[in-house]
Amino acid sequence: MYGCTRFQPELPPEETDDTVEEKRQRLQSTHSKYGINRQDRPEVTDLMNTTFSLQCKHINRIPAPSLTDLQTSWPYLFTQRGIFSHFELLTDVAILRALELSIEEFVNAIVEYFRTKVKTANVQTILAQEETDDLTFLVVQLLMAHFKESPDGLILTTDEFATAADVETSLSLPASPRLILSGNEQKLSGWMVSAEGLVIFEGVLPTFSTGLAAVFATFYIFNLQYQDEAAKTLEFVQR
Repeated sequence: MYGCTRFQPELPPEETDDTVEEKRQRLQSTHSKYGINRQDRPEVTDLMNTTFSLQCKHINRIPAPSLTDLQTSWPYLFTQRGIFSHFELLTDVAILRALELSIEEFVNAIVEYFRTKVKTANVQTILAQEETDDLTFLVVQLLMAHFKESPDGLILTTDEFATAADVETSLSLPASPRLILSGNEQKLSGWMVSAEGLVIFEGVLPTFSTGLAAVFATFYIFNLQYQDEAAKTLEFVQR
């Protein structure tokens, strides 16, 4: 429940258990007929907002459902739009905008701190090799180096043309969430988020900040703990 304003909300006043379940089935049917590209349609957005309480009820079940089962029941939740919308309803935070504003406010101070105050070899090596225009990616690299966390504790990379199926067969995907970057930080062509050893959704906007916001939101939405391999960096991002 930490950080959540609507962890297990009540049904909307005009809805019943039967009507929200009927709307969930309509979403499922729409996805079966039109696929994931229908996610931007107003009717899908409205149905996802109306069924938010049922989404929470399914996610919060004990024992916890598998993400594969949730994906079957709620296919439009496992999209960039679905993740960001659910997180905002859950926490009252528009996560991508909040992250971008924080980076804008603090990034120069963070980089300058590492440049002038932290003389460890791993941090200075990253600064010396600074080639990326994406300062968010640079900050995450610096944080992970400073906290002695391996980058693959949070971020994996793959070929720019790799599909989700390619990633699942070519990479050893851990159970805890990972942000998978297609291409490289200089020319990022896309990103995916994995959990429970599978790619659970792919991004639309190919920027590192968008991917970082999405993988961060995944922990809150699906009640997951930060993995030890990246816990300090994720805690820093959170704060």
